[in-house]
Amino acid sequence: MGELLAACTSLKILITSREVLHLAAEHIFTVSALAVPDLDLRSQLSTEQLSQYDGIQLFVERARAAKPNVSITSQNVPVIAEICIRLDGLPLGYRAGRGTGEPDATGGAAGAIESDL
Repeated sequence: MGELLAACTSLKILITSREVLHLAAEHIFTVSALAVPDLDLRSQLSTEQLSQYDGIQLFVERARAAKPNVSITSQNVPVIAEICIRLDGLPLGYRAGRGTGEPDATGGAAGAIESDL
């Protein structure tokens, strides 16, 4: 990356990473995690309670941007909560929220995230 930036002096790159890259012109912006429920508590919380967490709200917002008819239901909210928890509430990981919001789709996303960890 450093060689590319040195060779192309007007090139600008936006990189998202959990780690500092140690590049000369690097600018670091820390993005805080969003509130998500505790994994052990998610099954004890109602759909309405889970919907109040910032992480779940952003997930649903991003899913609705891709598919406007997405809704939070008692069937899919536990899986949505699990996805948000596994993403550690980090907004940059919420691109996974582009799913359909349906239980099968979000369940598949939860499994994919777990296998990547």
